[in-house]
Amino acid sequence: MDAPASLLVAGTLVGLLLPGYLLLRGLRIPPIVALGAGPAMLAGALTPLTIRLTGSLATGDGWAVTAWAVAGVMALVGLILWALSPRLAAAEREPSRLLLGVALGALVLSCVITTYQVLDGMGALDVPLQRRDSVSHYNAIAGIFNEWGTVHPLETRGWMVGATGSVSFYPSTFHALAAAIPVSQAVVAGNVLAIVTTLVWIIGLTSLARVLFPGHPGAWIAAPLLTLATLSFPFIPMFRQGQWPFGLALALTPGLLALLVHSVRSRSIPGGLAVILGLAGIISAHPSGAAVFAAVVFAAALVELIERAAARSGRVRRQPVMPLAVALLIFVGGLAGSVIASRVPSVISMGSYSRPQTPALELTGSMVSFGHFSVNEPFPIAPAVGLMVLLIIGSAVAVRHPSRAFFLAGLIFFVFLLLTPLEATIADVTGAFWYGDPERILAVLSMFTILAAALGAGWLAERIAPRVSGDREIVRGGVSLLIVALALSITWLDRHHARADVIVRGNYQASFTSPYFVGGPAWNEGDGEFWETAAGMVGDEAVMTDSASGGVLLPAMVNVRAVPAVTTFSSMPPHGQEAAWMLRDPDPLPADSAACVFLHENDIRWIYLQHARDTRFAASHFRSTLVAPHGELVKKDGPRELWRIDDCWN
Repeated sequence: MDAPASLLVAGTLVGLLLPGYLLLRGLRIPPIVALGAGPAMLAGALTPLTIRLTGSLATGDGWAVTAWAVAGVMALVGLILWALSPRLAAAEREPSRLLLGVALGALVLSCVITTYQVLDGMGALDVPLQRRDSVSHYNAIAGIFNEWGTVHPLETRGWMVGATGSVSFYPSTFHALAAAIPVSQAVVAGNVLAIVTTLVWIIGLTSLARVLFPGHPGAWIAAPLLTLATLSFPFIPMFRQGQWPFGLALALTPGLLALLVHSVRSRSIPGGLAVILGLAGIISAHPSGAAVFAAVVFAAALVELIERAAARSGRVRRQPVMPLAVALLIFVGGLAGSVIASRVPSVISMGSYSRPQTPALELTGSMVSFGHFSVNEPFPIAPAVGLMVLLIIGSAVAVRHPSRAFFLAGLIFFVFLLLTPLEATIADVTGAFWYGDPERILAVLSMFTILAAALGAGWLAERIAPRVSGDREIVRGGVSLLIVALALSITWLDRHHARADVIVRGNYQASFTSPYFVGGPAWNEGDGEFWETAAGMVGDEAVMTDSASGGVLLPAMVNVRAVPAVTTFSSMPPHGQEAAWMLRDPDPLPADSAACVFLHENDIRWIYLQHARDTRFAASHFRSTLVAPHGELVKKDGPRELWRIDDCWN
């Protein structure tokens, strides 16, 4: 593992964790909870700044300095609060520092192994992920780096597609955080934050296991180690699909859930306020983050109502989770919300977007095996048999465990997953937060399956440890490690190969067109010379290109209207879609056509294309033979071509 790359990843992780951790410790939140929720605090603090800041403070070095200043102020406030606030009561401190130390050791080991797998698969931090989503995110980061874009979430989509001034929400927190990393290339910044996001996920799961299962320390130890066998998250979204905003929101979720559970149990008002701040950070990273919290709260309300009904029948009930009125309000509100959503066309459209018709049985197999479904690369279920045993035991224990409300939320998401193959309105509504994508729902479910298996390991350890002689704490820790090692031993070789080689190395590759990036923000001297000349020709006029030509934005030409390299154009207005298609047709564009109106309104006079052979972008939308009837080739340099559009302008 490359030492400078490892140090950059470690430094970025500390920068993301430390300010929020110190703030929460100042509020006397226990260390392990503060560690898990710390990154969400910083994301939440930066959220209002991305909306309010303008000018130089929202882009380039000005934004980086602002972000680091906010982090410094947050850390300072935490230290001041720590000095002024009373210490934790003895009952609130960790009951076993030895077992917590073992859990933290397992956490560090998992983070080191995961970082090694990713860096080994990448080869280097400046090798790009060859996916359309990731190219878009690389260029969004580059836009902030180079000061031709801002961190404002209502402006990002505008300057990304050449419609500066238009208002349309696009989550920008990932790009804002990446642009604050002290590196010079957007590719490096994006890759570093993608790795750090996976580590935040592991830390958050460890924190949540500690809060949910206080009587099962084996679960604290098992949770981070079990992440070494999972595929659906974070490896698929972060290192195959390039769904980084979604991945960041989900990675922040376990740690903030730990803070939520702790705050509810301890009736901590400062903790509750911190949850609100962190939730703002998660939603700004990706709106789907709100759905996980909503499901957990809804499940808690449902459990409360069921237990109250059981109490009236004479059964002994546990301590109330929430007031009855609040539970009823949440329950009725959730049902009403789903009914209202089923009547909203935009929700239905988003939920029905490009839904793969994967059979429910295959989806279930992927979930219980901690794997992932793939037509071209089936991940076998058999190697996960040890993990599946822990999952079954943990699921059975969870039925009567105080954490059952959390796992009921997991059951809700499992129902969502089973609905995805259906052509039904309810499937559209439940899938709206994830564009009807079962891959993303599987990613969410991985949080529940990992913690259920961890609970199974913890329960087994508590049953076996009393039968072994020796110091009680040492035996519990040793038995827990042995159980997890046995479960992982069957899975390790298969999953290590799948994570490092199939997923990461199979998708991170330099282009044969450019050794640095497919026309994106990291270019060599030859690229730079081409862009300087082309930018001089284009001036302030607009350029149309596609992601197959190297990205949603070109580094020297700001005003770019991008079209996908595939046949879905949902991000473009209808007239833009028509123009993109007609510029591939041999017939000239009629002067009075909607396509010409679109070109005139957006001042689009140029087309850039690049022959991106041997990359993930081989299927270009624009090609020389298709564009030739509509314009003139004015500059060519190897695979790069700049065409002037004659149709509509003569």
